[in-house]
Amino acid sequence: MKLAFVIDFLMQRGGAEWLLEVMHSLYPEADIFTLLYEPGETRAYFRDKKIIVPPLLKRLPLMKRHWRKYLPLFPFFMERFDFRGYDVVISLSFLFAKGIRVPPQTRHVCYCLTPMRQAWDEKQMEYRFISRFIWGMLRRWDVETANRPQKYIAISETVAARVKQRYKHDSTILYPPVDTAFFTAPDSEPLTPRGKEYFLVVSRLVPYKKVDLVVETFRNLPFNLKIVGSGRQENKLKKIAQDSGNMEFLGEVSPEKLRSLYYNCQAVICAQEEDFGIVAAEAQVCGKPVIAFARGGITEIITDKETGVLFREQSTASLSEAVHKTLATSFNPDIIREKSTARFSRNQFKEKLSVLLKQLIIP
Repeated sequence: MKLAFVIDFLMQRGGAEWLLEVMHSLYPEADIFTLLYEPGETRAYFRDKKIIVPPLLKRLPLMKRHWRKYLPLFPFFMERFDFRGYDVVISLSFLFAKGIRVPPQTRHVCYCLTPMRQAWDEKQMEYRFISRFIWGMLRRWDVETANRPQKYIAISETVAARVKQRYKHDSTILYPPVDTAFFTAPDSEPLTPRGKEYFLVVSRLVPYKKVDLVVETFRNLPFNLKIVGSGRQENKLKKIAQDSGNMEFLGEVSPEKLRSLYYNCQAVICAQEEDFGIVAAEAQVCGKPVIAFARGGITEIITDKETGVLFREQSTASLSEAVHKTLATSFNPDIIREKSTARFSRNQFKEKLSVLLKQLIIP
């Protein structure tokens, strides 16, 4: 069986790239198709793999720095990948990947991370320089290509509901994996009911991640905050935090450093609406509670007042209340870890994926 993977972009070290790495390790001979690939910006795993990108895209002016301005062209290039000779194509789609065209004899399974968020949810729209008319065209394309995959897998019940609403298709739910072996390694620091005197954010520093809400909240709290990650909102966030004295921006850190930060924090904060919430799952494998906005896939990970605290409004008052509630709650780190490890292990994910694909690719 000749198999290929398709992902929108390979330009960062986020949850989608981790998910593709785990899936590809199950089928290491598979080719990978993507619109944009930056070896130095994404996970090292992909550097010796066969990555196929549209040659013309790389030659467009200032593509590396200003790729977002070319967003309306990407469906055109996605549709022109050639999948002749492949038996199965698996698309990991959060923008355009599910819209590929495959030959009639080729099976197309879409692992949907979310329907095109930027087109459907104006509150989270990051590309406001693109006109409403263009977004309308992209929404129509998104709907018109909904029948191209024969089967859908969704990363959460939340995403499955969106697929049903937008695409009129049912999905099989398969939660993404966490590297539980790494986060529970023998050299990990011991589980403790309370960490050191800081809370932790691990996120790309972009608008829809709502890190600005966390920073604004901690300006008025007597607690320390450490922020891991980078992104185009970094300078703005540092300006907001500069006079407070209780916030530290760490940038990108090594996996070992991240693990140590998880183990030693009071709690991890996720203020955005997540499709799944890989950071929350990692934190809980490390035995730490998570403070999270009570919408989206993250509500499928956290049990309120047992493995974390959910807050109902994206406001400084609501988040501040959740921080104080977390400090007043007695969490058992062993229970938090056991619940997460049982649900999100890498080996369990690969076993389920293998069985699921064998079922889905049978015509």
